Amino acid sequence: MTKDKLNLITKDLFNSKTEKDCLRMVKGKLYYNDKPLDSKVRDTVIGQAKELRNMDIYKLLCNELKYLANKKMYFEGDGEVDLLFGKAVLWTIDILEQKVDNLASM
Repeated sequence: MTKDKLNLITKDLFNSKTEKDCLRMVKGKLYYNDKPLDSKVRDTVIGQAKELRNMDIYKLLCNELKYLANKKMYFEGDGEVDLLFGKAVLWTIDILEQKVDNLASM
């Protein structure tokens, strides 16, 4: 089964997102749905990423999520499931921060 067919089946059955639903950066260009964003939309997205990265609420929320994940893993955790859950939260925050930083740096 090809990747496209698998994505189509998955999307229809589970209403999930596929790689096409992600904003991708390739050689200094932004792509969405496998199409490059026009310069106006690109500039807007980059500008919003810069604003978000500098917002106090964004920093506060990311720090709070990190604190809560660590608290769950090390103080309130009841085994491997809580450790994995905390690591997943930290991984998610890391992805968000990296994406925002990469966009803001374009």
